[in-house]
Amino acid sequence: MAPTLATAFSRRWWMAVTAVIENLLFSAVLLGWGSLLIMLKSEGFYSYLCKGPGNSSDLNVSNTSTSAPPEEYLEMNGWTICKDQDEMLNLAFTVGSFLLSAITLPMGIVMDKYGPRKLRLLGSACFAFSCLLIAYGASDPNNLSILIFFALALNGFGGMCMTFTSLTCCLRHQRSCLFITTHTESRDRQADTEETNRKQRQGN
Repeated sequence: MAPTLATAFSRRWWMAVTAVIENLLFSAVLLGWGSLLIMLKSEGFYSYLCKGPGNSSDLNVSNTSTSAPPEEYLEMNGWTICKDQDEMLNLAFTVGSFLLSAITLPMGIVMDKYGPRKLRLLGSACFAFSCLLIAYGASDPNNLSILIFFALALNGFGGMCMTFTSLTCCLRHQRSCLFITTHTESRDRQADTEETNRKQRQGN
């Protein structure tokens, strides 16, 4: 049962503060793609596209002078990493980031028709399901790497649902302009948070 306007107004501080914190943590995970890419590569997503040391031998002596130099063999957390893997993961990121921005217009129409509550529940469910897909894909990346496309698409859609619906919580406050700017700034700061975490992991 949805709360009444009087109940919502009495909880305006709680809703505004939790909306900013939720926005900081969950709304735009894809903005920190630099850190997320390292995590996906360390879990072995699309690692099968890379050639191991056994596959890099020359076919014959006559092709050694004309063939391109072999790609350097690199590993991360026991998984082979390469340029082909980066290209495939960046393609998945393109799909997710497209939904993160392009879905705004139809989302506004849906929110006007059904309200922010249902849209927020849908966004939260999509975000949680995207995390489950990433975890499930990491259990067998050689066969389930394709799930990263669906996971990042749902992540972008769910994050934008949280961002849009959180704005209505900020508008209920008397200092709505302050909370709206804090709300949008917390979403942009997520990229800095992910980058800081990546540097800390590299330092360790």
